[in-house]
Amino acid sequence: MVQFPALKRAATRGNLSAAFGSPVKQVSETASSPHTSPAPPSRALRRGSTLAKLARMPTLANLSPVAKRSIGGAKAAAAGAANLTWEHLSDGMKVCDATDEQVVCAKQQEGEMYACAVGPRLPSTGVSELSIRILACDGSGGSMLVGLAEDLGAFPPLGGAWGKVYGLAPWNGNLFGFPDGARRDKARRMDEIRGMPLMRGDMRGTATGATIHMRVDMQQRRLYFKATQSDEWTLARDGDAQAVVLHSQAPAKGWRPFVRCARAGDSFALGALIHTEAAPDAPPRPPAAEPSPRVKFGTLPAEGAASRPAPSASSAEIEALRAELAASKEQNDTLRHMLLAEKERRIKAEDAAATSEKRYEREKRLNKRLTQNAAHDPEAEAHQKRVKDIEAALLREAMLHNEKERASIADGASAAITAARVTQAEAQGNAWKATALRANAARDSFASVSTYAGIFS
Repeated sequence: MVQFPALKRAATRGNLSAAFGSPVKQVSETASSPHTSPAPPSRALRRGSTLAKLARMPTLANLSPVAKRSIGGAKAAAAGAANLTWEHLSDGMKVCDATDEQVVCAKQQEGEMYACAVGPRLPSTGVSELSIRILACDGSGGSMLVGLAEDLGAFPPLGGAWGKVYGLAPWNGNLFGFPDGARRDKARRMDEIRGMPLMRGDMRGTATGATIHMRVDMQQRRLYFKATQSDEWTLARDGDAQAVVLHSQAPAKGWRPFVRCARAGDSFALGALIHTEAAPDAPPRPPAAEPSPRVKFGTLPAEGAASRPAPSASSAEIEALRAELAASKEQNDTLRHMLLAEKERRIKAEDAAATSEKRYEREKRLNKRLTQNAAHDPEAEAHQKRVKDIEAALLREAMLHNEKERASIADGASAAITAARVTQAEAQGNAWKATALRANAARDSFASVSTYAGIFS
């Protein structure tokens, strides 16, 4: 940690003066003449003077709250920690009335627009650690991004623009990067980064009150995150598992703490900054390589100017580069053919699945129809009805035949009885009774009375 002795002494003197109501003098209390230089005090005199001052000083327990906060701020400043405030806000974001360390989204953002806020520019050397706390959200941190923003020198509405940003998305715990912090442009979707996880799980349901810690290592140009104080630092990596490099090219001036959201009522608080300079024996970071000037072959230098030697390369290097280029082209062609074959195989598999689905549906419909026909077949019902009608007709004919047979049998029996009575009447000499019986039999159409009368006579 960087120690600032002069700042510590100045802050301590100023805070003690504010606490005690009188400045702390640093001059010696011994009298001195204006014409003679004061003699240095002895060690005993210095010790006694210091003890007297300490005895007159009030203890920390007797200090007022203002004095305690002043001394605490001085200690934090001497230890390298500094309180940060939000400096630039976009439309829809405002600073809370209570403190400049908190911002809140005052207006719901529509479409691909976001409300953004950035803090002060971070040091361009050493290691900086800071934290941002989510004070209010929908519970999962949807549409939120907490991280760093590139400082292009000026921000809207001061004629500047929002640069690229890297941050942690609370709703899924992964790294995201965007070329513009305040809005998403469809034409620049290819420049967006969907990186690797920065925490275990995500903050869905626990985002409100969560604190996101960041570590910015400008010595190595690396960015680290952790979701809780007990977690280990996680290096920010892109979708290819490559570390994100914090390059700053003109007109960029550096990096700033950054938050963005789209929901009205979302609120953030910016924590203190702890900065550590690089160790004196640490190897310096190599300077960024300047782009080499492009050489235009076939042009002559201006008259009077020294001719610049053309870059030369050995034939072996050229052949190696050509072989590497040919191999990469061949690999790309192979991958392209594999991709096309995989797409064709997938299309065939989808067609086969669709055909199987259609066949299954057709068989299902046929089975359903067969089941319905077996239960409600009109032809079968008509056939069954005809069979029943025939059976009923046959039964009626049989019954009619039986009735006819019974009638004929009854007629024969009545004729036989009448004939027997006629014979009996004649045998008794009762002629008129026999005549009456024959007349009744003739009236009832007993055709066989004469036959039966012959039998009984």
